[in-house]
Amino acid sequence: MDKKVFTSTWKLIAIYFFVIFTAISINILLTLDITGPYIGIRICATDLIIPVIGIIFLYNCLYNRIYPEFKAKHGWALIIIISIWMIVGLINGYLYTGTIVKWALFNKFLGWYVLIFYLIIGMYIGNYELNLKILFFKLLIITTWIICIAELLIFWFYTHGYFYEYKFISLHHRVLGLYQNPNAFGIFLAVIYLILLHSIKNKLLFNKYSVITGSALLLTTIYFTYSRSAWLGLCVGCITAVYFDKKIIKYIIYTLFVACIFYISAYSQYTKNYNDKIIEYIYLDCKKIINEIQKVTVNLNNISENQNKIKKSDVGKNTIQKKEKSNVVKQKKNKIIRKKPNLISLKSRILTDNFSTRIFILKRSLGYFKESPLIGIGLGSYLWKSKNDGIPSNESTIHNSVNWLLVELGIIGLLIFSIFTFTCIRAILLEKNESNNPLLPTYTMISIIAVMLGASIGTEVLYQRYYWLLLGIFLVKNKN
Repeated sequence: MDKKVFTSTWKLIAIYFFVIFTAISINILLTLDITGPYIGIRICATDLIIPVIGIIFLYNCLYNRIYPEFKAKHGWALIIIISIWMIVGLINGYLYTGTIVKWALFNKFLGWYVLIFYLIIGMYIGNYELNLKILFFKLLIITTWIICIAELLIFWFYTHGYFYEYKFISLHHRVLGLYQNPNAFGIFLAVIYLILLHSIKNKLLFNKYSVITGSALLLTTIYFTYSRSAWLGLCVGCITAVYFDKKIIKYIIYTLFVACIFYISAYSQYTKNYNDKIIEYIYLDCKKIINEIQKVTVNLNNISENQNKIKKSDVGKNTIQKKEKSNVVKQKKNKIIRKKPNLISLKSRILTDNFSTRIFILKRSLGYFKESPLIGIGLGSYLWKSKNDGIPSNESTIHNSVNWLLVELGIIGLLIFSIFTFTCIRAILLEKNESNNPLLPTYTMISIIAVMLGASIGTEVLYQRYYWLLLGIFLVKNKN
């Protein structure tokens, strides 16, 4: 084989692997608690490829003198300014607290530079050929659908009171996804919903019926996140989408109708008896499988632990078998274990408690903003003050993007981020009159920005990795 052909083949394989891995892994987000409940480090599976992207970026910039170009005027200059201000914020936080708060160092300071790499990843994907971009969005959406189906199935068991002997289901009172956070997961689904609505125009991703069914699946899942931020972001995003394309409103109506059918058929009181009968069959079959697996694992553990103690192992096996037989007898007597959750009081508690918590955080944080309105009190200072004052962990972080910028980075920080966002929107609006993206309309990104702005009222959204990834895809100057 020719050396050039061999190299180009491996290069193509690497590109496909990169696109596939990014599309699937962006759905997986973990929170690592390193020093107690106040500090959680957010890690995404896609973070694993950041070192590789860094090497490629530096190689292209230094050796090939090729670097991704922004459609937004002075885009890179604004990112550099934000990066410098992050350093100022970290120093300012150290001067305010007398220490560097680990949560701020990892999540906010270093997290910002991670977001820059996601922007670069998006730019590389945006510069690939059309078939690779189609592959990326298809995998992203299909992975999201699979996660939604799994979450709705678990929530189906929860709402009907089955499998409560397993903590994973008994504590699943809100849909979390692989984000392990209902707000973050709900906002992500709202973004995917808007992408699907805009994809109907060019019809390169899925056919119309798949889009409507899949979008209805997303709407049902968003509802069960019980996230006001996701609902608000979805509403603002849909209004923005309809503004750019009036035909989208009929697809919104279709998806709402299908979502209502999903809800009534699986979760409504009208179909309760029908669903209970179906779940009972599933429940009993699953319990049989679980019991057999438990028997096998118990026997294997006994063999491995007691290889050199035959007599003791025999006694142990006999006692374990007796216990297993007694468990089987108990299961025969009590075939179905059920516990019915009070969903109405649960929903009201989630919505009311969260609202009062947000008001408390807003009042408290504005008091700190008055101490240093221009440059803020520094990264992590609000968390540090909350911890010292004995504030509960759910009230120790600011759940509002604008409020967080004002308190910790000051008016200057908010102004820089606002200029960057306005510049991105302006670049998209200018291109709308010039050409249309063959895959998705360019103004799809404005609908996504609208989702994030709407959701930011109730939670902090600036550090959502997928947002910066999509921003890179839509705002790179395509050279193909």
